[in-house]
Amino acid sequence: MSSIEINDHSDEFMKYFDDGCEKKLEAIGIHLENKTKEVQTVEQLDPIMLEYPFIYKGMTIDAYHEEKKYYSEHWSEVHAGTYKPLWKQRGEEHERFGL
Repeated sequence: MSSIEINDHSDEFMKYFDDGCEKKLEAIGIHLENKTKEVQTVEQLDPIMLEYPFIYKGMTIDAYHEEKKYYSEHWSEVHAGTYKPLWKQRGEEHERFGL
């Protein structure tokens, strides 16, 4: 079994690393150790972005992109006032921003 130790450049590397990459590497026998993955959240976005109805505190950028895509694909529901974010459809509870 091989292992790769990620050095002090790991934060820069991990910005471009996702779980799918890790699984592919492990499938061929390469295991990463001592890794840290920086998770970006919506708090790092432009504050105007926080006005979308699907945004919640601590939302990851990946979740933001998923919700934004769904939002744009369901504009007629948004316009009719019947839009419900994916996370609410899944029964999740999150703290919203007080905008």
